[in-house]
Amino acid sequence: MEQPDLLIDGRRVSLMMPWGDLELVKCWPGGTESITFDISRGHALFRPGALVTLDYGGIRIAAGRLNRPTRGELLQAVGLWRLGEEFTALDGSLAPATSVHAAVDGPIGRGMPWRRGPDGTGSIYDLSPEPLVRGMPNLDPDRTHSVSEFMDASAKERGHLWGVDPYRFAFMQDWAAPTMHLLPDVDGLGRNADGYASCLIARYNSVTTGLYEPAVYEDVEATKRWGYRERTLTVLLAEGQPITEEAALGILAGILSQGRAGMGWERPVEVQYGDVVNVRQEPVDLWDLGQPAQTITAHGLAEDVADLDGGTTALIRVARTRHRDSTVLIEPAGLSSPMEDALAAAGVA
Repeated sequence: MEQPDLLIDGRRVSLMMPWGDLELVKCWPGGTESITFDISRGHALFRPGALVTLDYGGIRIAAGRLNRPTRGELLQAVGLWRLGEEFTALDGSLAPATSVHAAVDGPIGRGMPWRRGPDGTGSIYDLSPEPLVRGMPNLDPDRTHSVSEFMDASAKERGHLWGVDPYRFAFMQDWAAPTMHLLPDVDGLGRNADGYASCLIARYNSVTTGLYEPAVYEDVEATKRWGYRERTLTVLLAEGQPITEEAALGILAGILSQGRAGMGWERPVEVQYGDVVNVRQEPVDLWDLGQPAQTITAHGLAEDVADLDGGTTALIRVARTRHRDSTVLIEPAGLSSPMEDALAAAGVA
């Protein structure tokens, strides 16, 4: 597998020294998770916080911020989307942000290396929970939040996921339709019901009655295929802020649409060139795996008794890819422990 070009703060490393042992990890939601590599000697360029990017065929495929180097260990850069956890959602005047765009723009002005693209309905760069209608997610205005908490809340209300692309733009996107196919007889996968839910139950502070009312939302298609299973959120929706029933149901639908409603997978699958093909049955370049919101159709699965429709194909929502040497390890959304982690983060019992 041909190796991408490694750049540090825009300077091509191969013009200065040999380098190798590249491992690229991409994730969704998120974008670049990590870039790990080895160098032949030290250089002042490898400073903590430096921008590390990978270019492949003239296209940027990854970007991260360099960690503090440790003597004798490989260098590693961490994806820029993780910086949303480190910056507080304050606007340009250092007041608590009153919209998700202000929550991002303020930290950008203070040095967070994200970018914001054009707003507007239909734009993946419009980060609002309701573009051109409402810019503030349902969060407690009296609490201080991180940028990531703003992005998480807005994405959940929209039923999307969010990330930062290799060109540093923050964006939101739903899972894409499948354009690639995993051929039969590739070792791995296996179904797992841990964390599966087709119906979520929660309570919310009703703006209409002033009481804490129940909200129930079911993914009927998931129930049809995998059976009915309900889970209960142990925390109030919208952090207890008064909301409508429609808004409460929208939040629950958003949680399910982010991948909670579906049978999970027992293990990842390792692929080589030729194991994944496009719609024309041509092998897919392995560096193209792990694009944001990517979905792959897996073929030739043994009939699963838990699948009430008796299907032998399934859609794999790609949560993480690990690129190293001539292979890629694909981790589907819904692996046993990530599924439980995701539900726990949403307050699901």
